[in-house]
Amino acid sequence: MPTFPGFAYRALAVPALAACALFPLRALTQTSPTFAAHTFYNGEDMAVLAHGDFNNDGREDLIARVTDNSNAYLYLSNSDGTYNAPIQMSSPNNVPFAVGDFNHDGNLDLAVGDATGRGVHVLQGHGDGTFTDVADLTSDLGAGNLLAIDVNHDSCTDLVVVASNNGATSVQTWKSNCSSTASFTKGQYLTSSSGVIAAYVAASGDFDGDGKPDLALIYTSSSSPATRVQVWYGDGAGNFANPIQATDPRAESNALGSVADLDDNGTSDLVMTPRGSSPAYPYFVAFKGNTNRTLTFQTINTPNGDCTRGGLQVADFNGDGLNDIAYTTMSCSSTTSTANDVRVLSATGKGVFGAETSIYSSAYGAIDLKAVKSTQGTRPDLVGTEYASQNASSYPPVNLYLLENNTSGGFPGCGTTKQAEGIRVCSPSTASANSPVKFSISAAGPTPMRTVAVWADGTKLKEQLTHAFSNYSFLDQSISLGAGTHNITIYGTGWDNTLQKKSFSLTVGTSGCAAPSGYGVNVCSPVNGSTVHSPVQVTATAHIPGTLARMEIWANGVKKYTETTSTSLSTTVSLTAGTYQFDIYAVNTAGAKYETTVRATVQ
Repeated sequence: MPTFPGFAYRALAVPALAACALFPLRALTQTSPTFAAHTFYNGEDMAVLAHGDFNNDGREDLIARVTDNSNAYLYLSNSDGTYNAPIQMSSPNNVPFAVGDFNHDGNLDLAVGDATGRGVHVLQGHGDGTFTDVADLTSDLGAGNLLAIDVNHDSCTDLVVVASNNGATSVQTWKSNCSSTASFTKGQYLTSSSGVIAAYVAASGDFDGDGKPDLALIYTSSSSPATRVQVWYGDGAGNFANPIQATDPRAESNALGSVADLDDNGTSDLVMTPRGSSPAYPYFVAFKGNTNRTLTFQTINTPNGDCTRGGLQVADFNGDGLNDIAYTTMSCSSTTSTANDVRVLSATGKGVFGAETSIYSSAYGAIDLKAVKSTQGTRPDLVGTEYASQNASSYPPVNLYLLENNTSGGFPGCGTTKQAEGIRVCSPSTASANSPVKFSISAAGPTPMRTVAVWADGTKLKEQLTHAFSNYSFLDQSISLGAGTHNITIYGTGWDNTLQKKSFSLTVGTSGCAAPSGYGVNVCSPVNGSTVHSPVQVTATAHIPGTLARMEIWANGVKKYTETTSTSLSTTVSLTAGTYQFDIYAVNTAGAKYETTVRATVQ
């Protein structure tokens, strides 16, 4: 196997039976993801370019562009997984688009490539779905790629312009001045190393896990198809340097699907789809970031030998705390638009994958996916593009559709509330609590989010890297705290280290919910036969042999919550009025299950 500087190779192909043998409990109890489909556009060729909460209602909106007339349209999200009629944008409407908060006012703004190809328009968002063109950035670079990143850690989103320039790749940073008018100052200019062809796509992430944003340039061409990834590491002050390069050892071309943390280790990975159409390939590829500033190449097989088409997205789609891969399939031999599926390849461990589930079938071919949050909840949805007919014209008719995630998995319980940026703390809901304290938190940011962390008295107690997608991250954790008053700080962190922060005082008592003397589950709330209000506080502690696999809350036969880190849980469950049977389970890693049932009426 050939090797390259800064590069290691690893192949991964885990069949479903082997995954069950390695992870018996999780594989046997894994929830299959389910989605409801909504078509919100049918017409000429269109693609979704950007998404974000542009009107501060806690739901992500979409910006899409019609290919043959370059018009851009804004789709505002409704509360039911659908979108309002499109609003044509009066501002410049060429690709590319980038979303950020360039003036740090809590509203999402846009950067748009200029029609001349020699500059960028900055559109200030007003938080109601409208924008004003406030700044024009001009340079000798065309805006081939726009990246919105906080390169210097001042919580104002900066811009990185990446373009082909005389056969090489040039990069120009623009640092936000944090002014109300979203003005910028020209920053670092760099060019790719000699002998490297122009990059066709760029991405940002934290590929060494040091909390500083990095830049990845991805190169390929018809004459030199082997994908090359060049990562420039950021210093946190707005500069990029010390590039390393790795090449696909298969000497094949790949299309970037997601920048994601496949294995929950705190470093960004580049997850791609092989670009070959004849033949196509029954696997994905990944260039995985490492803390020692190398990249590891990996292939991830599809379980049934289905060939991958593109538009893959990485998120926890079934609520089990592991990142899955959503992707579109295609014929392994045909290059024409044919019926295919949208599928989810479910993880059975961190970076290990098993069974797949078909979640949508397309008559003429699904060609793109993006993970979005179309409601105020915590489940990742998918927006997709599909051909609407077998039309072979240059601009075939397409459908835009939303796949609304309605999986009954262990998703976090605290969704966002009418905010594009900031922290929401659902639990603890008062200034006092008993230990262990249940923290249920959501965070929204102007750039892709990576984690939520809980600090007490200057010490980080818990950090949750999973349950992060798009511009959102979530945490549900039970944390033991000593009696007394604590200074609590919650951080929501983006991959560029943009910080969302909320601090409060919390007085912790000692009464708690005691574990039963024998093996079983003690449910302290709701009290059996009681009348309660929604959201219902559920508090329970288990006493089990061995190691905990999970605790679960079920209400009238529907799973509402999963706890995997503590034998004590304390959370709230939103329910409509009625009488409920609450079943609280505790399961150890040997598969032994303990259960207690209480009944309560919700008003």
